[in-house]
Amino acid sequence: TTTTVTSSTTTTTTTVTSSTTTTTTTVTSSTTTTTTTVTSSTTTTTTTVTSST
Repeated sequence: TTTTVTSSTTTTTTTVTSSTTTTTTTVTSSTTTTTTTVTSSTTTTTTTVTSST
């Protein structure tokens, strides 16, 4: 009497690829610096009156 037992081993390989989405948000804040230079020009007028007698 010959008893043959064939044990069938099933190997199941499950590959899970997790896709990671990296979102990079770059916010550039533009700062505008306005420099106003006011040059006040002062004009000095000197009037010399020579009275000749």
